[in-house]
Amino acid sequence: QWITKAPRGGSVQGRRYSTRGTLRVGPTASGGAGAAQVTELPAFSASTIESAVQQMARPYNSDISVGARELSKKFGHARSGGYRSAFEGVSATTEGAQSAVQQILSNPSRTVFGKKTYDVYDALGRGARFDMKGNFGGFIEASRATR
Repeated sequence: QWITKAPRGGSVQGRRYSTRGTLRVGPTASGGAGAAQVTELPAFSASTIESAVQQMARPYNSDISVGARELSKKFGHARSGGYRSAFEGVSATTEGAQSAVQQILSNPSRTVFGKKTYDVYDALGRGARFDMKGNFGGFIEASRATR
């Protein structure tokens, strides 16, 4: 598969570089060295979405799944930070995490590429971070994003 991202030390305008990524994207915005690239995304493939949904059910430990833990952390940060989470209304369960990641990847509004990870956001401001191999890294919020 192909993934569009900036090469080290340069910007890119619609070039595609081969990686082990699992999504197909269009031209990116120009940026300087080390700048994150923002890209409008089409829907992800069914296999990419299914892989992400399955990752939510992976056990974190004997008591909780990866997805349920990440949502619990997200809600805890929101409470301690005094803000409303974009994930409010999603249950902090494996099923809630699976539903959230499926909705984000099925209806992406934008993505931001970093050096080692990319963030996918839906129109509600809910996001998920993945490494370039497609491994889930956590839930994120557009209102709290640093890149």
